Amino acid sequence: MDNLKKELIEVLLFASSEPVSDSHISKITGIKKDEVEVYVNTLNEEYERTGRTFRIYRFGNAYQFLSLPQYHKWLGRIEGREKSRLSRASLETLTIIAYRQPISKHEIDTIRGVDSSGPISTLLEKKLIEVDREKSGRTRYYITTDLFLRMFGLESLKDLPPLEEEWEEEEPPKKLFLSQE
Repeated sequence: MDNLKKELIEVLLFASSEPVSDSHISKITGIKKDEVEVYVNTLNEEYERTGRTFRIYRFGNAYQFLSLPQYHKWLGRIEGREKSRLSRASLETLTIIAYRQPISKHEIDTIRGVDSSGPISTLLEKKLIEVDREKSGRTRYYITTDLFLRMFGLESLKDLPPLEEEWEEEEPPKKLFLSQE
């Protein structure tokens, strides 16, 4: 294991407040894309072995330093840090979008049984969802963003917990909603 390569990955991720893609790491350092994950795993093993309070998390093909979940409640006490709690309506709407994307506002309204303009506006403002640019036309279709994946600690949408039951268009299951801790 080349220590310089490992240290380069570590410093790049440490210096960035956003996830850094494996291709960007490769371009900057000259490390092969398929080797980046090996070095990241080695770094995480070192952090765990030495009792560090953070790890490098993977989101799709990008990596980012994050604190371990058990420290989040203390980090939330940092003065001036905005709480980003979502209302039940926003969380319900986000869950529907996550599992049914791409999905239109009309489809969301039908499933929820109420107008979803407010929650959709909030989720767009918080950058948890966006309009699907691949679906053009008058109807806007919504999809989740990479920030959504990071907020819920998911590498990809495949990591969403399985639904306990399928639902009809008008009736979401009772245990559908993502928890926000």
